[in-house]
Amino acid sequence: MKSIRRFSLLTILGLLLAFPGTVFLCGTERWNVKVCSDPQVKVLFQNNSVASHQLKAPVPTTINNLVSMTVPGPLALHTPRFVNSQAETNIWEIDGTLIEYKWENGATGDDDYHLVVRDNNGKTLVAEIPRQSCLSATPQPLRNLIAQARVDLDTKFSGSGQAAGAFRFTNTQVKITGQGFFDRPHASASAPNGIEIHPILKIQFLN
Repeated sequence: MKSIRRFSLLTILGLLLAFPGTVFLCGTERWNVKVCSDPQVKVLFQNNSVASHQLKAPVPTTINNLVSMTVPGPLALHTPRFVNSQAETNIWEIDGTLIEYKWENGATGDDDYHLVVRDNNGKTLVAEIPRQSCLSATPQPLRNLIAQARVDLDTKFSGSGQAAGAFRFTNTQVKITGQGFFDRPHASASAPNGIEIHPILKIQFLN
């Protein structure tokens, strides 16, 4: 029994050393795509070159256009990026109204900032910002952009602590830039096709 406990303790310590501060707090489902650390992330860069550090120009679009896209295939825990779909191979720029946000820091959360954005026709889209310590494998300049977006949200709403574990409501016009990402719809505000802006690379507050 002692040897089993010793093995378990060593295993936990090993995980903490390999993934400090993130082993229990970062997400799992399609997580490497969510934080742009997957092998196919090169599609977001000019000439498919991560080494260039030059991202593709954002493509202006609408929430309606994104929520109307077809899911390219079945979604599972480790489904790779859909490289044959424009949804997950472009950086999008949308305008809308931020109506609610929260910090997913509960026992079942992944520590993202979870935002709900609505268009003038009432269609909604989820957009999320991961925590900086979950971005160790995310290439630059994506890592810095995501981190700055989180700081900008904190600055606008006086800190994430106000939204810890529960939605806070607002009526703020925003322009959001980030990659398209298909998730399984899991909340009332999720798009019917599950598409999200995840991660947000830039958020601008227009009022």
